[in-house]
Amino acid sequence: MLANKLRHRIAIDRPASTRDPLNGAVSENWVSVAENLPAAIVPLSGREILAADTEMAGTRVRFLVRYDPALTVTAAMRIRHEGYAYNITEVIADPTLRRHLTLLAERGIREGT
Repeated sequence: MLANKLRHRIAIDRPASTRDPLNGAVSENWVSVAENLPAAIVPLSGREILAADTEMAGTRVRFLVRYDPALTVTAAMRIRHEGYAYNITEVIADPTLRRHLTLLAERGIREGT
């Protein structure tokens, strides 16, 4: 994989829940798994959805990152890039050479972005 194609920097977060020791309340937040990860970003499509009388815009994006056996990425995680959060919908590994991961993600449709 050519390094000049991986010109963007992304971060990958995983969901985590913490319990407040004072009142026992559980809060959901995001914990960073990888920061400043080189990636290639390709916008795939954009669409608008009319839900509950409000219009929401959605963008599907493909992120291509180098394969790292120490980094396990799942669809429950999210990607941060330039102030936006993208929910990962699919993780596709290169089945033969284990050189890269393709992460399909979307922004603006699901809650938690």
